[in-house]
Amino acid sequence: MNHITLASAADLIAWADRLDSEAQLPRLVRRLIHATAGGITHIGFPADESTRGPGYDGLLVAAQGSAHVPAGSSVWELSTRTNPRGKATEDYDKRVADPRGVALKDTAYMAVTLRRCDGKDAWAQDRVSAGTWKDVRVFDANDLEHWLELAPAVQLWLATRLGRRPVGVLDVETFGADWCAATTPATTGEF
Repeated sequence: MNHITLASAADLIAWADRLDSEAQLPRLVRRLIHATAGGITHIGFPADESTRGPGYDGLLVAAQGSAHVPAGSSVWELSTRTNPRGKATEDYDKRVADPRGVALKDTAYMAVTLRRCDGKDAWAQDRVSAGTWKDVRVFDANDLEHWLELAPAVQLWLATRLGRRPVGVLDVETFGADWCAATTPATTGEF
């Protein structure tokens, strides 16, 4: 299978400096999960204004895992901050102190950053060794680039938001909106 790159790690890092990235990162991760994991029985990744609410940035239960999604229950903390290890440590410590009803030993802890995170594997392994959570993983911009390669439709969705959509290629949402607007009167989405 040939992989195209419409959104590279460098693009993700640049996006992290934009205000919309914080509100859209949960939507990106949610779309990647739907595209690459199976047997999802619960998914909650609030986006847009809902990112300001309390609790985990994402909650997931998936019967079948993938290279990027653990099977079973997982909680997700997402970040666009410039100090990814500091933010990951802050979030991790906060969730260990108050897991908000989550059974830690039965749940994987997932930290996702739009930045590059040097030492992320050692950071995660230190926490796995502590035995608090079922598993601990960290995904940075490089990992997200790889994950996007497995989900071309999600990659196109993101590339469009980043202003990198290839000429002549539209995602389904844009095509549908353009098609509806091309008629007089405009066709409704329900049609």
